[in-house]
Amino acid sequence: MLATTTFPSIAIVDDDESILDSLEMVLENQHWDTQTYISGSAFLADFGQYQPDCIILDAHFPGLRGVEVVKSIKSLNKTIPIIILTAYPKAPETLEIEELGVVEVLAKPITAEILIEHVERILV
Repeated sequence: MLATTTFPSIAIVDDDESILDSLEMVLENQHWDTQTYISGSAFLADFGQYQPDCIILDAHFPGLRGVEVVKSIKSLNKTIPIIILTAYPKAPETLEIEELGVVEVLAKPITAEILIEHVERILV
């Protein structure tokens, strides 16, 4: 019987498709499994069946606010690590999200190296 190798899984949630594509490419090049979502509500709809090892979440998008998404995630799984990506790291909503216990708040734009470094630290 062949042994199966399980790679860490990462959910990426952002309303910008070009960012989703870029992050997905960077992370899959590290042999991590990824699943992308164009909105927080799309991710939450799937979260019952899909429990990633890490979530990368945009803090600000239309519809369900980032803080609401984080609160919903934390109500279902308090220990799942969440990395927030935002162009507005000092915005009130970002600071509110940070108080909810996310692992990191990283400023956009972000380099592949910095993202990989932070995700590796979480997954190890």
